[in-house]
This record gives sequence, C-alpha cells and structure tokens, in this order.
Amino acid sequence: MLRFALAFALFVAIVAAAWLFWPRRAARERLLDDIIAEEKATDARPSHVQDPLPESFGVLLAPHLAALHDSYVAYQEIIDKEAPEAPFYNDEVAISGLRPRAAADLDQHRAAMLGALRATHGSTARSTPELSIFRLFEPGSPSLDVQQAARLAALDILIKAKQGRADEAATECADALALGRDISYPSVLGRMLGVANTGIVAKACARAIAETTPAAAATLSEQLAVIRRGTPRFALTLRRESIFQRVGISGNDPRLPDEARRLGASFMHDGDALKATFFRESSWWPAEGRMNGYQAAQSLPFDACLARMAEVHDSRLYWHPYLGAGDGFAALLKRHHDGLSKLDVLQCLATLRAGKLCAPVEPDATCGEQAAPLAISADAVSVKLSDGTLYSLPVAPPKH
Repeated sequence: MLRFALAFALFVAIVAAAWLFWPRRAARERLLDDIIAEEKATDARPSHVQDPLPESFGVLLAPHLAALHDSYVAYQEIIDKEAPEAPFYNDEVAISGLRPRAAADLDQHRAAMLGALRATHGSTARSTPELSIFRLFEPGSPSLDVQQAARLAALDILIKAKQGRADEAATECADALALGRDISYPSVLGRMLGVANTGIVAKACARAIAETTPAAAATLSEQLAVIRRGTPRFALTLRRESIFQRVGISGNDPRLPDEARRLGASFMHDGDALKATFFRESSWWPAEGRMNGYQAAQSLPFDACLARMAEVHDSRLYWHPYLGAGDGFAALLKRHHDGLSKLDVLQCLATLRAGKLCAPVEPDATCGEQAAPLAISADAVSVKLSDGTLYSLPVAPPKH
C-alpha cells in the first residue's frame, strides 16, 4: 500500500512538473506568426483627404519628432511654472489671455505641428518603429511628443477662428482629429493617446465649426465620418495587446526580433522571477483564451459587450498566478467608446452647420464602435459618457 502511495505521488509530481515546465512550442509558433504578421502590417484605413500621400503616417511624421519633443518640454515648463491649472491650449482661456511663452512656442514649432498634421494624409496609418508595441518601454519613446502636436493645433485653430479664418481652422481640425486616429493604431497606449487627442482639440474645433461657412462645414462633416470609420477597431487593439502580453511570457526565445526580446526582458522584474520560473510555460493557454473571449464579445451591442468582457475577466478558467487578473480592458473600452462619442458630437455640429440632419455614421457598428445617442438642442450637442457625465459642445460661438 505504501509503495502504491509513493508511486502515485511520484506520478502526480511528474504530471505537475510536465504541466508547469513542458515548453508550449505550438503557442510560441503562433506568437512568431503573429509577430511576423504585425511587422508586415500596413494599417490600411480610408483617407480623409482627396489625394492621400503615397508614404505612411510614420514616414511622414518621423522628421518632426525632435521638434515636437522640444515643444513638449517647453509646454511642461510653462505648465509647471506659470499655469499649473490653466489648460491654455484649450478654449477655456481666451486667446487674449494666453501666456506669451505659449504663443511663442507655437510660432517656434508651427512647422513641426503642421508636419505632424500633414502626416495624417499618408496612405496608411503605419506608425514609426519608435511607437510600435515592442518599444513601449524603451527610453525616449516619442508618444507624448506626438500628442504635443494636438495641443499646438488646438491653439492654432483658435487663433485662426479669432482672426476670421474659420474655414482654414476647420480644415486644420480634420487633420488634428485624424492625428488621434493614426496614433491609435500601434497599441493600447496609442489608443489612449488618440482618445486624449480628441479631447484636446474638440473645443477648439467646435469654435471653428460654429464660425465656418456651410460649405466648409459640409466638407468637414464628411471628413469626420471617414475619420471615425478609419479609427482602429477595438478588436485590433486587443489583437495587438495579445501579442504584447505573449511576448511578456515568451522568455528569451532566440527567434524573436531583437525589439520583442528586449520587451520580454523588461517584464522580468525581480519580483516576477520566481513566478516565471514555475508558471510561465503554463500561462500560454489562459493568456490566449482570455483574449479570445474578449474578441468574441466585440460582435455584441455595447452594454452586452461590456458585460461579457467582465465575465471573461472574472472567469476562474482564465486566471493564472503568472498573468494575474488584469484589468479586463473594460476601462479602456469605455474610453475608446467615449472618444468616438466626442467625435460624433463634432461630426453632428458640422452636419448641423451645413444645414443637414445628424445621423449615426456607423449605424450597424457593435461594441466599442456603436454610437451613443446624441442630444441635440438649439444651443448644444451632447452625449452621455461612460461615467455618466454629459459631454456637451456649443452650436453657437461663445459670447465675449
């Protein structure tokens, strides 16, 4: 009996060790296939301009990153020293009250800002290597520098509108909002920046729309509809996040690209080393299974999609000591949906200014791309965001 018990215990130990340590070669092959596909992807999307440029967004953006970085550093200094609570790249502060350094910074870096906006005319949204999912944690990431172009554009749009050049301002609005579309493609971080980009320029664009001609507003309305349809689907963000997560559990596989191997190494903090030793190989299936569950929810209406993603997130089936519970992506999904809702408000403002009735741009969309109901009055267009707050932009220009 004792021999049988010892033999059974040994058998269980061998099975457990095999489950923990046996290499998941098929899972690694799938990861390699996905990385190859990611490196070959062009991020094709419809263009909001009539004659798109043959280069990609990233190729056109790259020459302007250094100047945008300088502008971002200057912006941080202005915020810290002069206006810690005043978002003066926004319509909340009158143009006449802008700090001289902010206006001077715009003048100094206008060419870089316009270059970043022109980059959205590229035929595809493929970004620079510095913004890829494999280089998120490398020093010197230009992600916040790109966002600085939106701040400069918001200020420039307001100045043009005040100068009576509202049609030019409306044209610039299209490119500024397209910037949010294109920086959203590479990763979860990119989509978060893209959503923030829309918030940065929205009030300035509303001001321009209110004062532009009906013809220019009609053009902008069509452009914003194209930009919405060209914004990456949340399913794409999830697919790229799946690659990101699996690189983190891949170890030092010599077949991975150098950038992916550096990313994988960055996950190996001291506190995770023991977990990785025992649980990395057994985490492939839960990582892929949970992402597949999130993906399957994308075909559902928004509320049902959120609920299903929460179920997948809470499922014990996908829990793993190395992966942890994660955040379930519900918060990001809500931000994604809110970003498109703000874009819908602007598109509706332009449509009204053109003398037409507002209608959903993507009536058959599901989950994060599904349009939220708009409230339209004589004074404003509003939408309820995911946190219950009302986001509203004026139809008429503000009184001075």
